[in-house]
Amino acid sequence: MSFFVKFLIGGALGGGLTAYYQDEIRRTTESLSTDLHRLSDELVRSAPNPAAQTTSPAQGPVIPQRLPFTEELKARWNEQLGTAFHAAQTADWFSLASRTYRQVQSSLSSLSTPAPQPASPSEPAVPIDFTPAGAVTAVGGAEPRPASVVKVDKRLV
Repeated sequence: MSFFVKFLIGGALGGGLTAYYQDEIRRTTESLSTDLHRLSDELVRSAPNPAAQTTSPAQGPVIPQRLPFTEELKARWNEQLGTAFHAAQTADWFSLASRTYRQVQSSLSSLSTPAPQPASPSEPAVPIDFTPAGAVTAVGGAEPRPASVVKVDKRLV
């Protein structure tokens, strides 16, 4: 029987606490609602008459409104693309191309003159060429590779 008594006491206590908090929440909500209505009325009464307002541009700083995230992302993307296109239009392509061509020539010439290596029995009988396949000899031209030469990457040796 004590189980049923404890169950009834727990139910009554839980129901009483629920009713108390429900009533407290209702009273707080009513109080906040009346306060907000009162403040809203005061704000409306304190606002200037719209007919008496003059539209002058020097009324003060305007607070910028933030765009939604997707619109802001699109705007930043478009700004970056515009900057890239402007840089591409104003670049000195002739000097960039000549500088790049000189760097490629110097790197190819350093690759085509490898340091002499001592001959050992483990080296293959076929000569190894360290120049890149189709080395550039002139702008637009390529040197053909003989069929008897084995291509080896310097990094692997």
